[in-house]
Amino acid sequence: MHIVEEPVLKPNAGEVRVRIEAFAVNPLDQMVRSGTSPVPIPLPHARLGIEGTGVVDALGPQVTGLKIGDPVILTAIPDASVRDSYADYTTVPASRVIVRPASLGVTEAAAIWVAFSTAFGALVEKARMRPGDHVLITAASGSVGRAAV
Repeated sequence: MHIVEEPVLKPNAGEVRVRIEAFAVNPLDQMVRSGTSPVPIPLPHARLGIEGTGVVDALGPQVTGLKIGDPVILTAIPDASVRDSYADYTTVPASRVIVRPASLGVTEAAAIWVAFSTAFGALVEKARMRPGDHVLITAASGSVGRAAV
């Protein structure tokens, strides 16, 4: 792994450029670095970081619902063809960001998406849990377990 200087890209239609304030180190990033990723990674140049948060810095044409200066959370980007979050700036599809609530700090926002979407997917989408159902969360000390609780 090494640091490279890249040009700051202008967003294309439907894209936003985000000035990254914080990013999380996700297990998938660790797998990419160790060469054990289940997702094909284009080498020799690939950028890590599927989680992060920042501020919208530029808007491409046809982007609605966002404005320059909006604080946003990157929704998980486990796609090596999409520019990722281990950078000062990243350009991503506007559909890959959500406005960051004012009550959420940058550190929490950088690491919240994958944990909560994984817990939601497992409990609500896969297990079809409904209000009033009960479940035992046996691994509540990690990020996904804490999100499930």
